Amino acid sequence: MGADSTIAPLFAVALAHLAVTGSTQYLTLVAATAVVTGLLVAGVGLLRLGWMADFLSAPIITGFMAGIGVIIIVHQLPTALGLLGGGESVGARLHAVARELRRPGLAARAGVRYGRLDRDR
Repeated sequence: MGADSTIAPLFAVALAHLAVTGSTQYLTLVAATAVVTGLLVAGVGLLRLGWMADFLSAPIITGFMAGIGVIIIVHQLPTALGLLGGGESVGARLHAVARELRRPGLAARAGVRYGRLDRDR
């Protein structure tokens, strides 16, 4: 199990709760997180502690990756469907998407947005 960016969405959400995205404080927190993470990875490498990753079973890693996938998909749904979206958590965002999908005329608007309706025919 090497370095990868699957944890990045979790860090982004956590840091967004601590500071306004794009603010100086947010950028400082991002930089500090990157430095601390780099130091931890370097420390694990220098101390040859990589063998501890062998204790993480395949189902745990698979579940973690699936969870990250769900978080990414749910957070992209409003943009992909052309909806307002909303909600801070996965459940709240799903609820907001479901509420938007029940709005009258949404299918027609979505079809026009993505070119699926051809009114000239």
